[in-house]
Amino acid sequence: MLEKSVPEMRRHLAGVVAAVVLATGGGLAAWAGPAASAANGAPILVSIKVTASDPRTHETHTAATQYVVHSGELPAEMLDKQPLAFACKPYLPEDPAAGNRWRNISDATHMIFIECELWDGGKKAFTPSMVARDGRPVVVKYIGRFPGDTESRQYEMEVTATTSRTAIEAAAQSSSGSGG
Repeated sequence: MLEKSVPEMRRHLAGVVAAVVLATGGGLAAWAGPAASAANGAPILVSIKVTASDPRTHETHTAATQYVVHSGELPAEMLDKQPLAFACKPYLPEDPAAGNRWRNISDATHMIFIECELWDGGKKAFTPSMVARDGRPVVVKYIGRFPGDTESRQYEMEVTATTSRTAIEAAAQSSSGSGG
């Protein structure tokens, strides 16, 4: 009867273990991959328009952008239009990453929770959170002053978030038609 030597047995056993680990790891990755991307849900088109005014100088700055992200995501880079920088992170009700953001909303059907940040001149001006009906604009107005300032600044942020494929496709065509 042929017997395998100890080194051959170890190599054989190591090969079997490696094959099982690779097969299991690949299966787990294939199983978890679609679930992870599905958890973020549909793509969301976020459109933002910000106006900041300074009563001292009577200067008004306006900037706008739109981008597509998934629930719980920010764009790759926060829009930086000097002196304003801003971005909003939308959350869909079915996204587990939304955590307790929906705790006081009795009916979240067709709703999108939105968290925004607005920076003015390198300083965080305000961070509004809002709940919007899918495709409907929400306007937030804020008056505040930075430490050391004697006058307040006024901000208005209009945000629209939608999962509408038609709106997302129209935005994509618009940006590709304008060279963006």
